[in-house]
Amino acid sequence: MVDDLLEDWQANYSRHLRGCASSGIAGRSATTASALSLAQSCALPWLDVAGSEAIKLIEERRLDPEKLPVVLFPDGEVLVDPEPDALAGRVGLRIQAAQEFYDMVVVGAGPAGLAAAVYGASEGLRTLIIEPEAPGGQAGSSSRIENYLGFPSGVTGAELGRRAHTQASRFGAEFLTQRATGMRIDGQYRFIQLADGREVSSHAVLLAAGVQYRKLEIPGAEWLTGRGIYYGAALVEAMACKGEEVFIIGGANSAGQAALHFARFASKVTMLVRGEGLSATMSKYLIDEISEQRILLWKRGLRCWKLWQRAPDGAKVAWSVG
Repeated sequence: MVDDLLEDWQANYSRHLRGCASSGIAGRSATTASALSLAQSCALPWLDVAGSEAIKLIEERRLDPEKLPVVLFPDGEVLVDPEPDALAGRVGLRIQAAQEFYDMVVVGAGPAGLAAAVYGASEGLRTLIIEPEAPGGQAGSSSRIENYLGFPSGVTGAELGRRAHTQASRFGAEFLTQRATGMRIDGQYRFIQLADGREVSSHAVLLAAGVQYRKLEIPGAEWLTGRGIYYGAALVEAMACKGEEVFIIGGANSAGQAALHFARFASKVTMLVRGEGLSATMSKYLIDEISEQRILLWKRGLRCWKLWQRAPDGAKVAWSVG
């Protein structure tokens, strides 16, 4: 119990920028989201490029504010727009497998992959988990999950991923921050090919690669990805959207969680859904929270109450069909 309490405290403790292991400055670029996601799992503090402390650091280090994100280390090393594996290796994450053969290799560190790793490692299987970004997968970007077993008061996706990561590690599972690029079979062995050109082999491979977002097929969307268009980035982008208008495309649980989280910072949030309402795709508890949110914000006299309108299913959300 004491270990759990200390780990919770450490995961949420905001260390002063000058005294931490490393820190970063983030703007809006195509690679910032993945860097922030990885840094979040390592509890590294980040500053928005527009903030006064970030501006001061940029001037002190003579950095180019157009080349972001930037990671600063106490020994003076600076990583500019780093690749995920380079950043992972520098902050102490494993980027090369310790062995060449495992009993089980799990590709993907979302809730399904982490659960498989816990069960396999707890039974004594040599288990390797391969994940290019932060543990938690798509769920890791959720600001609050309230319908997951064992968390009656809700939990952030990042916290869920951290706890599962810790549990699997205690049983001896090994984590590898790499991208799996392919698989081949040779007799009774399965070989997973990694982005750095290496391979690891095993008796069994469990593929838990998770979600792949459908991309917007509109002119300019590819260039704007990471510069205004984001896929599942509520936790890392919400504070940067303070005072701005945000549009969320989708009407399922992730969209509802993101809308509630963005509403804490943005001046206005609009959900764009293609259906006639939310009840067919969103959990009832989220619809209820969205409905209650309008009343709470209105009573507090905040402008955010303008976010909500009454949808056909009774939920009070702003929505548009198209």
